[in-house]
Amino acid sequence: MPDEYHGIPQLISLDGHRVLYVAHALSCSQRGRAIVRLWNVNLDAMFPRSGRQFPKRRRRHYGRIVLVLDEAVAAAPSADVLRSYDGHYPDDETHVAGVVRAEKSNRIAMEKPPQHETTTAADKEEDHISKLPDDILVQILSLCPYRTLMRTVSVSTRWERLLSQLPDLTFCLSLPVDTLSEERVQSMARTLRRRCADHHAIKTLRLVYRKDVAMECRYADDMIALANATKLVLTPHVGMEFLPGEEFLPDADAGAWSLQLPPATVELQVLPFSYAVRPPRIHGADISALRSLTLLGPTVVSEDFSLAATVFPSLEDLHIGECTLAVSMSISSDTMPRLKHLRFTNVSVRTDDTKAAITVLADDLRTLRMSCPWYSKTESLSEPLMFSCHYGATAVFTKYSLFRLRAPKLAVFEWRCCYADEVRIEAVGRLSDVAIEVAAGRTRTPTPIGTEPKYVTIQQRDKLVTDILQGLMPGLQPRTWKDVRRKCMQRDDRWLCFEDTTSAYPATE
Repeated sequence: MPDEYHGIPQLISLDGHRVLYVAHALSCSQRGRAIVRLWNVNLDAMFPRSGRQFPKRRRRHYGRIVLVLDEAVAAAPSADVLRSYDGHYPDDETHVAGVVRAEKSNRIAMEKPPQHETTTAADKEEDHISKLPDDILVQILSLCPYRTLMRTVSVSTRWERLLSQLPDLTFCLSLPVDTLSEERVQSMARTLRRRCADHHAIKTLRLVYRKDVAMECRYADDMIALANATKLVLTPHVGMEFLPGEEFLPDADAGAWSLQLPPATVELQVLPFSYAVRPPRIHGADISALRSLTLLGPTVVSEDFSLAATVFPSLEDLHIGECTLAVSMSISSDTMPRLKHLRFTNVSVRTDDTKAAITVLADDLRTLRMSCPWYSKTESLSEPLMFSCHYGATAVFTKYSLFRLRAPKLAVFEWRCCYADEVRIEAVGRLSDVAIEVAAGRTRTPTPIGTEPKYVTIQQRDKLVTDILQGLMPGLQPRTWKDVRRKCMQRDDRWLCFEDTTSAYPATE
């Protein structure tokens, strides 16, 4: 035991068993000042039902041992069972070993089979993992974190060769609570270079890195260009020391940034982990190859929203979710001429007074899905009034000032738990699937207690559904407005729903 631990009770491992190691080595001048170092102490073990079992000889040490054990018992929860006095005292030798049931260790040792028998049994076991084909092993390794992956491929030369065949790679350069380490990042970069040396295509590259650290941003850009992956998933974030307490508020800003797409990338997912990370400006000579784009995470859409100003000639699928609108958002065929599928998920507005509109003018759009259950939730009036602690990142209740739609080829339309002051649907195609769900009720009420709650009335709910259905009528192809109203169902006293998957209405005389 090192000198600095003399006089400190320790828990050590002895033959695989945890032991309370008293190790006083106390001189007469140190008596009564024992310090306890605690780790999983078992109360029942230290004080058996038969009572404390301390030696009767040399009672001058009794108080000191009681002090040590009492402090250990007061702080901790499992070690092995203590045994009676074994004939040693603190003054008899430097370390007073304490207190393990010797019989238990002896019994376990006697039960262990001889070494040669263990080896023989292990030799007879079949190695099922080695029998797996390479493609199965590659899929398994693709799911492993970087540290586990590197430990695994070092097992054998066969597993090491599989590293060059991995289709999916994940590199977490750092987390918000991690200590920065360029050596760790360099190790990941070397692994990626080894993976790319055999010219096997990488299907998916996932990167988690800090946007506020220049070193990690530089390595991330190099790794993106080197991998040239078909699918690119980025999770930029900032450290906990960045604007302490404000890294998750919309007012935080880590600065503008850009992303140069490699030639092979057809799918991009940007998943920011902090409001401080704003949407990137996407550029590159091969941006025309991008087919799918996802922006999902806490970020702010401001006046300089780069995605709306960038031209994506071949983009077909766009998903925007969990972001906050500080201004209005517009999606048009001018920048996305081939857009076919559009989805908005939990897109909130900045404050209750923010007038943010969503405009979709897409000539080739086929599918539009909108839902906002997180920020547009209502409660039944029969439920007790609960005041929520609102931290100011978004409005208490999200309602868009205007929703405008012009999509002459639209076939699928979903509107679930979204609200707007005005709905203006100018053109749709022949609709095959329509789903509308809107609820009346009380909105979330923020603190302080006593704040007047707000409501979505039944009249407001009915007007919203009516405006939407009247705009969709050319695509529904009904004979009369009565046919449309017949499809509306009131699920309960709050929810009004409309569903149509066939658009087949009976002809009326």
